Amino acid sequence: MTFATKQLALFGGRTVPGTSVFSDTWTWDGHNWTEALASTCPPPLDLGLVFAGTSTEARPEMTRFLATTMGLEPTLVEGVEADLFRLPDGAHVAVASPGGMGDTARSIGFLVDDLDEAIGELVCSGVWTGPVSSNGAERYAHFRAPDSQLYELIERTV
Repeated sequence: MTFATKQLALFGGRTVPGTSVFSDTWTWDGHNWTEALASTCPPPLDLGLVFAGTSTEARPEMTRFLATTMGLEPTLVEGVEADLFRLPDGAHVAVASPGGMGDTARSIGFLVDDLDEAIGELVCSGVWTGPVSSNGAERYAHFRAPDSQLYELIERTV
């Protein structure tokens, strides 16, 4: 909540018991609640799916499956603490240990040209975004979608 122009602004929230997340904004003028409709925000330019990750207790088995059964090539990227495989189109699949991907067991990454611009567009639309991180190949930031799951915006740096 924040006070601005003699109005109280309330953003987001959760249903009880916390199954739904909202990204709407409401203002209170002392008498009435009014939904504050966002100005039109351009959508982030999504260039495709570029990352899929899983966090699993079966990490060794999944790593062997991707390498031998699926025939994927293992790759190393500085700063990535997961078993990483590069697909022919340049996308990556990661296998991490439980908890190795934060508070999610799965992650999907969307490729964007300009990470900072894409984050701004999500924030303009009322979407929570996390801090920008990087590894040896990309800059990325997580965001929480309406399904309450974490996703990523990814900008390639190499």
